[in-house]
Amino acid sequence: MLDAARGYSNTRIARRLCVTEDTVRTWRGRFARRREAGLVDLPRSGRPRRI
Repeated sequence: MLDAARGYSNTRIARRLCVTEDTVRTWRGRFARRREAGLVDLPRSGRPRRI
């Protein structure tokens, strides 16, 4: 989010973080809707991890 606040494009952010532009777009959308709460991982489906 700091790079986005600096005015960097989704493409530039994605390249810097080695993720896809869709991932950056998802992060930015969640942040726009939910602010800091949007940065927390969402619950995942399936059986919980066991160690």
